[in-house]
Amino acid sequence: MKIITIGRNPRLSDIVINDPTVSGVHLQILQNEKGTYFVNDLDSLNGTTINGQVMPKKELMPLQHNDIVRIGSKVIPWRKYFQTSIRTPVSEKTQETISPTQRAESANEFIGINEEILKDPCKKKHETHFTQEKRTESAEDSGLKRTVPRFAEMPMRIFAFIVDIAICGVLTFGLYIMGGLYFDMSYSVTAFLAIFIGTFIVYHSIFEYTAWQATLGKKMCAIKVLNTDYEKAAFINIVFRNLIKIISVGIVGLGCFMAFFTTKKQAAHDWFANTITINSNI
Repeated sequence: MKIITIGRNPRLSDIVINDPTVSGVHLQILQNEKGTYFVNDLDSLNGTTINGQVMPKKELMPLQHNDIVRIGSKVIPWRKYFQTSIRTPVSEKTQETISPTQRAESANEFIGINEEILKDPCKKKHETHFTQEKRTESAEDSGLKRTVPRFAEMPMRIFAFIVDIAICGVLTFGLYIMGGLYFDMSYSVTAFLAIFIGTFIVYHSIFEYTAWQATLGKKMCAIKVLNTDYEKAAFINIVFRNLIKIISVGIVGLGCFMAFFTTKKQAAHDWFANTITINSNI
């Protein structure tokens, strides 16, 4: 089976399209051993259309040879990407327009594609060997080998959070004592909480914007924060993320439970700030 990933991120895409309406990893086009083509929108921001009809996200749809695929504002010449794999000429039957219902029925008949492709765009099954720590893909056309990130699991994120809270607690205590000694600050719970919140936001925002893209706790757990295009997040997004995180975690951690139900394992603060947390040890 041949899989081609198309998007704006050159590290994760076989075909790179530099257009702001195209997501970092926008979609995959697949060809099975019988020469049948399928397309899978990887939860892109601006969506994908086939012959003018918006296709559902994260759902495998069959492609006919004359179908016009548009991602964002760009029509892609997807057939050229598979020229070396085309074995038979286009027949009249192939040129017929099929309904979305027929597409869905046809897609359900395709057994050769692993369900992981639909559940997680970062878990692309290819004809290579995978390990638990690394998922690599050999790009057939370019001959490049690259690593594909996986979304960080919640247990590791919780452990990193505990480490970072401990660090912020130590820093807060030091600032709290210094405030009383040198600035005649009155000791109170309110003052301590105010210093803690400020320390939390500054600490997380600075470290997550460095080259590490991670706090000390996240670095220990080999996870980092990116934007939803798998690129370094803007500083304003990181600051906003950490402001929302205080609310997200503060309300009995309810915002964190979103990570169990979103496709990119985004907690509330990730969702609002358009960020994701991925494994970095790949």
